[in-house]
Amino acid sequence: MRWDGLYFLHVAENGYIYENSLAFFPLFPWCVRILANSLCLPMQFVMQYRTVLIVSGFIFNFYIFLKTTNVLFRLSKSILKSESLAYKAALLFCFNPASIFMSAFYSEISFAYLTFYSMLKFEERKRNHYVMLSSLSCLSRSNGLLTAGFELHKRCQNIVIHLLYGKKDFISKISLILTEILKVMIYLILILLPFLVYQFYISDLFCNQSGKWKIPEFLIQYGRQRSYNLVHETDFDWCKNRIPFAYSHVQNTHWNVGFLRYYEFRQIPNFILALPVSVLSVSSVIYYYRHNRRRCLTLGLIPEKNIKDSEKNGFMNKRMLPYIAYLLFITVFGWFFIHIQVSSGLCMVLSLEDFSYQSQVYQNFQVATFYNVSQLG
Repeated sequence: MRWDGLYFLHVAENGYIYENSLAFFPLFPWCVRILANSLCLPMQFVMQYRTVLIVSGFIFNFYIFLKTTNVLFRLSKSILKSESLAYKAALLFCFNPASIFMSAFYSEISFAYLTFYSMLKFEERKRNHYVMLSSLSCLSRSNGLLTAGFELHKRCQNIVIHLLYGKKDFISKISLILTEILKVMIYLILILLPFLVYQFYISDLFCNQSGKWKIPEFLIQYGRQRSYNLVHETDFDWCKNRIPFAYSHVQNTHWNVGFLRYYEFRQIPNFILALPVSVLSVSSVIYYYRHNRRRCLTLGLIPEKNIKDSEKNGFMNKRMLPYIAYLLFITVFGWFFIHIQVSSGLCMVLSLEDFSYQSQVYQNFQVATFYNVSQLG
């Protein structure tokens, strides 16, 4: 057990005691704790509770990994309109360089499951399911907030269509536009709600010191030895803000997250390791742009006039645009604001686009090889 897994395990076992652990969102530790106290309860008679939590985390992540692969296949098939490409994308997901995060005591795979599943429900136009899954992903990682962008893009597209092609009178158009704005605001609030509830819970716990419990002495001594800020022994600076928001403070103070703050000479090896994933991501964006230039320039808000362009299948499908934008944002934001190895891991775990692009390139290679062989014959 190493790296972030130690913090997730600590939260699952003891809750939020140290300030630096607030960067690790509660959904995954809660699920592991529930599993350890239910299905894995008999193990507690022969194992230490900490060991049972580790075993429960492995079982949970392995099961969720299988579910995620299935959901990714269904999502890829829905968007790419090709079962062959969807199968290759799911296969590449199983054997990608970031697969270590899928079995480790990390929240990446549960976050990927919720993200892909919310995307699938969005494609199936099941908005209630999409909102519920997106909001749950916000309890797994803060990146879950990005899934709200799909609904925002769809509503913006509807507004542009009403303005440019609507045959109703001006008052009716305004009414429809206001309706779309109201809907997107409601959806955004619902998606953000669990994230805000978690922040409120943390501020109440650390700032108001509500719900006090007896912290084991060894945890107090451990925290003091490492100069950790304990929940009931410190006056926290962020608590003095008008809106006590812990997340950004903890990321900046304890984890050195911020604009270009990771750019240090000793981090060069990490940048080199992340380079292949970044090149793959940028290549997929460029490839899509070259085949959908007009759609990219109009942000996909204006319908295609050319029927052939609007009916492209595979990676060039017009429905891929929001996902390409999602990938581009993660890549750029990761290079400038967060730890680069975290960014590369997110790109490989979360990027439907990377796996779709790889499967498209592989399929093109197969077609070209078959053609060349047939020509030789």
